[in-house]
Amino acid sequence: MASLREVLASKKTILSPVVYDGLTARIVEMHGFEIASIGGLNVAASHFALPDMGLLTLTEMVERARAIVRAVKIPVICDADTGFGGINNTRRMVQEYEAAGVSCAQIEDQTFPCRCGWMPGKAVISVEEYVPKLRAAAEARKSKDFLIIGRTDCKETLGMDEVIRRLNIYAENGADLAASGSGHKFEEYKRMVKEIRIPVKANCSIDQMGVPLKQWEEIGVKLVGYLGVPLYFSIKAIAKSVQALQNGTLAEMKDEPATDSESRDILRTEDWLRWLEK
Repeated sequence: MASLREVLASKKTILSPVVYDGLTARIVEMHGFEIASIGGLNVAASHFALPDMGLLTLTEMVERARAIVRAVKIPVICDADTGFGGINNTRRMVQEYEAAGVSCAQIEDQTFPCRCGWMPGKAVISVEEYVPKLRAAAEARKSKDFLIIGRTDCKETLGMDEVIRRLNIYAENGADLAASGSGHKFEEYKRMVKEIRIPVKANCSIDQMGVPLKQWEEIGVKLVGYLGVPLYFSIKAIAKSVQALQNGTLAEMKDEPATDSESRDILRTEDWLRWLEK
């Protein structure tokens, strides 16, 4: 398996759906994506029916990450919120993520408890408080192939100039990639790519889902995370199916579910059956 560093170096721009369990990660891999990303929102919603408001623990994220890593052969990036605490908590997070097979952790500079980047009311800690956590994370990793995404959520309160300033400081203190948790227009991403000294990760909003890969490449971002894929599509499909069932029939949806054959392919059922035959 190629390392995340090798995958990122191999192409100009890479798209990465944000998964939430082994099944969604396996489907992403089977459709040719080279990186799977785990989002805090996605795990909180799918596993606990909770919002993304800093409610997950390190143990819960590591447990889910380990299951996802086992299900695929591609590198896995995992959201780490604010590092789950202070400097030592952040150090332990990196140790646990790396031991679980995760290839990269994204650490944000929000206050605790943090919240989804699309939510209003976010607040950030000072650069002086965040940088020691970032340095601790960088020093805690055993392998140079474990990467760290430094993320700021300061745009709404402090503006784009501060986004650029912070991300460049984070680049100098252990971050391998730079990200902003806020929504951005393409012109803002172009500025980030031009002025930030490390590769930039973009968070694709719902409004930007129709943007083709070529346009992301023209902007110059290295990695694009699709927060709503597959989570939001799954929510819609599940709601549609159970509503139809509540109405008394699924006849109009008979062609929409995955077939037994498709499910068996995803679950690699035949491999398990061959082992029984042996």
